[in-house]
Amino acid sequence: MTVSRQMSSHIKDKSFGKLAKTILNTQLNEICVNPFINKIQFTKFDYLKIYVFGSILFLVRIIPMLLCIALSAILASIFFHLLNLLSLLRIPTNTLRKVANFIVYGILRICLFFGGFYWIKVSDKSKKSAVKPNIIAIAPHTTFWDMISMLKLGIPAIVSRIENSRIPFIGSIIKLSDPIYVNREDRESRSQATNDIKERAMKGKILLFPEGTCINGNTLIQFKLGAFLPQLPVQPVVLKWDNGKHDLKSWVEEGPSLLKILYYSLSQMWINCEIIKLEPYFPNEEEKLNASLFANNVQKVMCDELGVIQSFYTYDDVMFMGFANEIRLFRSPVCIKLLKVCYKMAKESTIDSNFANLSKKIKAPKFAPIFQNLNYLGIGEDFDHGVYVPDFYVPKALLNISGKKTKSKKVIQKKRLENDSNAKRLPLSGVIRKEFDISKTVPQFALTSDVAQEKRYVYETFCHKIQTCINDIEKKGEIRTIESTEDLAQLLGYDKSSKIVKSSAFVDLLKALEFSTVDGPTTLHLLAVLHLCDCREPDLWERIRAAINLLSLHMKTSKSDDKFRPESPESEATLNLLNFKTLLWYSLGLQQFNDRFFVKHDFDFQYIRQNMKRLFKRAVDENAQSLE
Repeated sequence: MTVSRQMSSHIKDKSFGKLAKTILNTQLNEICVNPFINKIQFTKFDYLKIYVFGSILFLVRIIPMLLCIALSAILASIFFHLLNLLSLLRIPTNTLRKVANFIVYGILRICLFFGGFYWIKVSDKSKKSAVKPNIIAIAPHTTFWDMISMLKLGIPAIVSRIENSRIPFIGSIIKLSDPIYVNREDRESRSQATNDIKERAMKGKILLFPEGTCINGNTLIQFKLGAFLPQLPVQPVVLKWDNGKHDLKSWVEEGPSLLKILYYSLSQMWINCEIIKLEPYFPNEEEKLNASLFANNVQKVMCDELGVIQSFYTYDDVMFMGFANEIRLFRSPVCIKLLKVCYKMAKESTIDSNFANLSKKIKAPKFAPIFQNLNYLGIGEDFDHGVYVPDFYVPKALLNISGKKTKSKKVIQKKRLENDSNAKRLPLSGVIRKEFDISKTVPQFALTSDVAQEKRYVYETFCHKIQTCINDIEKKGEIRTIESTEDLAQLLGYDKSSKIVKSSAFVDLLKALEFSTVDGPTTLHLLAVLHLCDCREPDLWERIRAAINLLSLHMKTSKSDDKFRPESPESEATLNLLNFKTLLWYSLGLQQFNDRFFVKHDFDFQYIRQNMKRLFKRAVDENAQSLE
């Protein structure tokens, strides 16, 4: 997000015209914050080009490609069994393996040529070194087409999830490379894969995608540690795709399906891809002892080459993104990390005796969104499912089934809260919230789907945890710095000896909290995030108002103060640039921020409400779709 110095001076002088405003708004609107989204908006000409002319190209290409894949899969299967037989007979197989790779992957290169990969450029920016790393880390991983890198990097063995071995035809081709399979849901399998990577890297080259899943390429998500735990040198390799006007190759959670990506790719005249080998990365002693630091530094090198930022999202976050959107939760990294912590707590909780057994049967990927709405949560008394949930506890999307927006409903709801004996004004944030007794609803759900039942239970556990933490922190009124993950766990009501506290979930949450702060996160920062995640308030703007009130207190409170109360709950809070940046990070996950874009240096709720969606339209659409 950059503008020229001339543009910056015009913005400072408040003398820029309509054209400058348009350029400014366009640059801010194009900021991507969610790596798991690929929204494609075609014009009429695009539809004509892709679905009329492109269909001709697709039909011409798909038949010879399928024939090549089928032939290579058959030959790969034959060679695979032959190699296994020779291995049992203790006959050397190196020569036969080279011949098999040459034939099978040669046919695949012909297949790619039919698909539009007429040339695949390889750039080597690595210096000539006596030591050539055998571990090849490739990023970004955006599509199934990324496997073309195997053909240009010496056909190394690959690290692949076990599910890929069962894909028709493709599974047979993968087996020929003598891969390392890993079951990502099995801790023992992941540990064994790390040992296998180290052992295999001593003998030959091995290729992996450290992100662990496909993203849109606008950022790099946190690397998994499998390539870095062996403490061996790593060869970073980046892939650059010429997407043109639209990104027609990224296969992500919220984007075109596999078949659509295949069709879009083959409907193009050609596909440009550049493979760039960077300088080998040799870990120092500190990085050898800290695999996370090693991975982070390698990722930074690759981000610098690609010109993108390091994202706080991880592979594990993708399964929570759809669910967070269903329950009207901000999908910023810090909110997703908090949801993940509560999910882990729900799996270990003993509130529901059936949940412990249920969670063992339901694998994590099934937690991804299956239902398009939350009707199974019920509204009041739902006789179809036997569920009772008070109306203030149900997401706003369910309360407003007709889709009509009525101003009077908000006014009535506010008056009802003010007159309700169970509702109270919280002392620090100054907002009114109604208490919810989860014990009255947990035993009452009788849902037909195991996944729906788990999602409902996690939703209730999450809301209950948020409410409890808000009440505790607001009641104590203690404003201090959060010193460690153990301190953070204690503030969230977890026992320091709990397994959850020792997991990476709390470490990631603390990193996300402190990202946009100068002196480290305080209890006010944590409380602001908790209010952003408080599903008792269906209006996302009211959650933002509470966060603004708390961040403004952080501005007014010195380090020597341990308690602070606002003079008036109705007083209008304002934020400076630093705290405005923190608000954008906590709510939208906005990492890029440049104060040269803003003439205004104090931001109140009215300004933020009027301009957030206008200035950061793409970020709002990606991480706060329910912001009305």
